[in-house]
Amino acid sequence: MLQNIRDNSQGIIAKIIVSLIVVIFAAAGVESLLGNSGSNAAAEINGEELSVIELEQAIRVQQRRLLESMGENADPSLLNDELIKQSALEQLIQQKLLLQAALDQGISASPATIDQLILNMPQFQQDGKFSPQLYENVLRSNGYSMGYFKELLRNDVIIRQLSSGIAGSDFVTQQELAYAASIVGQKRSFDYLTLSIAEKLAAVSVSDEELNAYYQDNIERFQREPKLKLAYIELKQSDFAQPVDEEAIKAAYELEMADFSGSEERKASHILLEITDQRNEAETKALALELKAKIDAGEDFASLAEQHSEDTGSAFVGGDLGYSSGDAFPEAFDEVLFAAEQGVVSEPVVTEAGVHLILVTDIKTVEQPSYEDRRLAIKQRLELEQAEATFVSRVENLRDLVFNSADLKGPAKELDLTVQQSDWLGRSDSAGVLSQAKVMKAAFSDEVLKDGNNSAVLELAADHYIVVRVLEHKPAEPKPFAEVSEQISQNLKKTKAAELLKGEAEQLLAKLNSGESSFASLQDNERYSVKSEQEVSRVTAKAPRELSAAIFAMAKPKSGDAATYASHSLRNGDVAIAGLSQVVEGKLSDLSEGEQQAIEAQLYRANSTQSLEAYQQSIRDSADITMK
Repeated sequence: MLQNIRDNSQGIIAKIIVSLIVVIFAAAGVESLLGNSGSNAAAEINGEELSVIELEQAIRVQQRRLLESMGENADPSLLNDELIKQSALEQLIQQKLLLQAALDQGISASPATIDQLILNMPQFQQDGKFSPQLYENVLRSNGYSMGYFKELLRNDVIIRQLSSGIAGSDFVTQQELAYAASIVGQKRSFDYLTLSIAEKLAAVSVSDEELNAYYQDNIERFQREPKLKLAYIELKQSDFAQPVDEEAIKAAYELEMADFSGSEERKASHILLEITDQRNEAETKALALELKAKIDAGEDFASLAEQHSEDTGSAFVGGDLGYSSGDAFPEAFDEVLFAAEQGVVSEPVVTEAGVHLILVTDIKTVEQPSYEDRRLAIKQRLELEQAEATFVSRVENLRDLVFNSADLKGPAKELDLTVQQSDWLGRSDSAGVLSQAKVMKAAFSDEVLKDGNNSAVLELAADHYIVVRVLEHKPAEPKPFAEVSEQISQNLKKTKAAELLKGEAEQLLAKLNSGESSFASLQDNERYSVKSEQEVSRVTAKAPRELSAAIFAMAKPKSGDAATYASHSLRNGDVAIAGLSQVVEGKLSDLSEGEQQAIEAQLYRANSTQSLEAYQQSIRDSADITMK
């Protein structure tokens, strides 16, 4: 199993960069700086704590995704917070279990692999090249330390390797292929006609009495949403930034240069052989020497790395670990790396990871960045560092002040802030900082709206907080009858027309099923336009796609029956009557090579998904999980 996982995980790292950065940054928040070291645990999985901070981040991600899926007029009040919490908790538990399982099976991601991922992320690149300044700024703005961000990347890479390996260990049998081909290649013969909703709409009318009655009976459906006018104050870390003099910037630059890690970088490739219960250190070294002998005799290092290296993060790229300035790998590894000749394979090197064969593939001189190159980044960092202590203190002051104040004027005056005022806003209105879901949820809460209190201090970002207070409130109210009468008229007409159409379809279907009528006889009726299709597939059928899909889902005619009949409501309101007369099963041999490959790929994906779900369930069933 483990070998299958390793074999099929090759290449996964190259495919996940974009999705990885989106998912990780979606969970951003100031708590990220703390990693997963929160003292309060939400759950314990096989002895490992899942922190409340991790759960809160996952909840925010799910809330954001749900609101985005609801579109521009998303209403945060429709979200079920308890269901979201349970879903987020379950997802985190599953991730923890997969990570534990992957680590238990020896799946890893080397620091060099993670570094290379970061270098390749477009979010950290300018003009197609990695920008240390941009990297630093993006992490800071999302509330991440570099160490914690790398830990998230590492865990995600490891989990994805395990998942990809399990999914990739599946296969498709000939029986599965043949059965799928019988469905995909199936051909059907059928007749159909369409009953038009437009004809019925033209024949119905709605009285004033009906309109008024519907309006009164359904008044709750014609409400204007409640509106608020808000007062609010914002607190931003950038507002506390103080000018930094040139001498301070130069001093910080000199400190950076004092720590500058040399003027040389070396690009390394390696073959890693793990020391296991079945293979001790001496045996592993002996195997490494056998591989070295093959390389010395002319065999390709990269090819042997792909075949034999047990570092799944680098094996698929020929063992390539990228560049190191001397601090990326274990000490014993780096010592050999920086003492070796380029192009010469090292003797076996032992580290905690196992036994390595190391090859230097490139050596380049790294120029010390100039003061001008680093000046802006250092200046921004110093300004934020100076502002951070003041900002954190002011946030705490703001919390105390708004809790004890009957308005926002006092807190604003105390902290030298400005009270701002909004226009009329509904839950779904977009108005800058007030458009965030948490802001409108707080504004419409009973505590703020009904009780007249200030909101809590709300975090919009790691460096941006806000407090709101309701100034005026327009409750929900019915729209005037004149404004909605046309909408009501159209709805009632559609309902009446649909009922007439349904009645006609039921009568016609009853006659077809009883034998009183047939499609052949209906062809002579000017009201109906009967169409026939003979031995067509899902692809070649000319009937509307939704009707064709419904016909291919109909039961086969029973032995002795001329046809199977059914009615199908179409999205445009029309109703189709179909008669299925013949079903011919498809054969694998009748399909083109491309069609067979497409079917096999689809079955493979389905089997892989089932295998992964079964694996996840098995580790869940055997896990020791305690909810806090």
